[in-house]
Amino acid sequence: MKMKFLLIGLMFLCTILSFTSSIHAQAAFEDGKLTPVDTSKDEKSKQTAKYAPDNSNYCSAIMITPNVGLTAKHCVGNMSKEGYVGAVYPGQSGTSTPFGYMNISSYIPDSAEDIAIIKGKDSDKSGDYKHYIQGFKTNLKAFSLEERKKLIGKKVYSYGYPSDLTGSPQVKAEGVITNYNPVTRDIDTTMPVSNGQSGAGVFLEDGNQFIGILTSGYKKNDKDYARVTVIDNRLLNWFNQNILETE
Repeated sequence: MKMKFLLIGLMFLCTILSFTSSIHAQAAFEDGKLTPVDTSKDEKSKQTAKYAPDNSNYCSAIMITPNVGLTAKHCVGNMSKEGYVGAVYPGQSGTSTPFGYMNISSYIPDSAEDIAIIKGKDSDKSGDYKHYIQGFKTNLKAFSLEERKKLIGKKVYSYGYPSDLTGSPQVKAEGVITNYNPVTRDIDTTMPVSNGQSGAGVFLEDGNQFIGILTSGYKKNDKDYARVTVIDNRLLNWFNQNILETE
């Protein structure tokens, strides 16, 4: 009889712990938020640019060096392009472009993932861009399968330009990684997302390590959250092979 009560007690305890865990998981999921960025004070904001490939739409982009950036491939298309392919405006705040612009003269999409390289030369830059956007390089790291799985539960952030906010200001999105899909190799986060944030760089809060590009979203509880393509060995090799002439 004592053993029976002990087993019932253990089952009840497991049920309580499982219920508590689900509450914590749901609470963590709701932590995602958007915060407007003062681009005149936040140094990291200068590495994120509003990318306008034409006059009809825009995306976000993360500048890896002053000459080279990454964005989402669906912003421009599947074909490589040379010549004028729009412009990037780092740290743009509403209609203000405090750090100038750089015309994009080379566009190189990846063959598989929704990521593309955008490049410009010194002759493509405005005077303000040459003055303010210099002397940095975003560290790219390839994440193995096991490392990607271990990202679940990590806090992340991203700077970008959601189109559903009046004036399209630059914002900082924050959230937590909730899932890794081994088939698509994407990760799900609780960062709020809307059109315009595609192409933004995503960083781990701990250590500020760049992990990948915000490429799409998914819906949960009638809200939209960010999905991220993580840099793996193939993407890192592809990137390195296509930037040599501009470095």
